Amino acid sequence: MEYFCYVSRDKVDQLFHNYFPGESDERQEIQTVENDVGTNVDAGLSVGGILSLFKGGITYGRKGAIQRERKVKMQYTEKLRKVLLVVAKEKPIPSLANALQSDKLQSLCYHHEGAFSLKEPINSDVKSNKIITICTKVLSHQLLLDCSLRFFSEGNEPDGTFQIKSATSRFFTEQLELQFATIFVLLGRKGKDIIGTPLFLKLEVPDGLAGFMTI
Repeated sequence: MEYFCYVSRDKVDQLFHNYFPGESDERQEIQTVENDVGTNVDAGLSVGGILSLFKGGITYGRKGAIQRERKVKMQYTEKLRKVLLVVAKEKPIPSLANALQSDKLQSLCYHHEGAFSLKEPINSDVKSNKIITICTKVLSHQLLLDCSLRFFSEGNEPDGTFQIKSATSRFFTEQLELQFATIFVLLGRKGKDIIGTPLFLKLEVPDGLAGFMTI
């Protein structure tokens, strides 16, 4: 099972209204052409790569799980899809590793997949408004992505706290690595550190663990 365990609603809203000023958030179709499909991912994610990302009805939060804000999450999945299709139609979204090899970080967004851990573990009584940073190695660099806890698909409670569950406690408290795929907005670089913020984090969980891994 794979699903979006994180969607940055603020950034998706900002990009949505930048690209579609005055339009409602209702579902709308993006026109694509056949030769957009099948682009080499190493050369960048084009429309074909984005369509593949959403293939099979990927959801924000696990399928079959009781989700708070279920309708809202469905709306943000669609808004994310629409925004990414427009970004990819303008220019394929480059791979971070390829950009670093050529030493050209000139795009707004990049895609990457890797084993991420928490830069600084958090406590069990943390508030949902906290910003955390996840990190991974990319070639000789470190990628640092700033995330708002409140945008993770599970764990946020009505009282404003973030509940750390047993299945994910080692990720949040002991720097256990999880494999995420992401498209992120580049914020800058400092020496060997590449700093950004993700539009989404996609998590793939083996079917046998789908009922236990909740993030």
